[in-house]
Amino acid sequence: MKTVTTIAELRAELAPLRRAGKTIGLVPTMGYFHDGHLSLMRMHAMERPLALRALVPEAHPKLEVAVTSALRREPEERPTAAQLGSMLRDLLVEIRSPHRNRRATDQYRI
Repeated sequence: MKTVTTIAELRAELAPLRRAGKTIGLVPTMGYFHDGHLSLMRMHAMERPLALRALVPEAHPKLEVAVTSALRREPEERPTAAQLGSMLRDLLVEIRSPHRNRRATDQYRI
């Protein structure tokens, strides 16, 4: 952890990290660092995000795959915007397809 006090200092610190493709977490403390801030940093660094269907059980499985892949910690592991767009287009085609193999009672939220 590093404390910076000016915008120029922050930019100088972040430039090499960004060039290396690293993600940068910022916890604004408004001048006071406490256990709550540390807890947020630990949570971000250590915990996986909840699966979409844990929050929205009726979400389509392909949507969950798209969301989960977009939330991967390392940028190089995430899909590009074009790849994510393709995943979502494929999902929409499947949901809107009149020939899909679904029961009339199936409901999917996207």
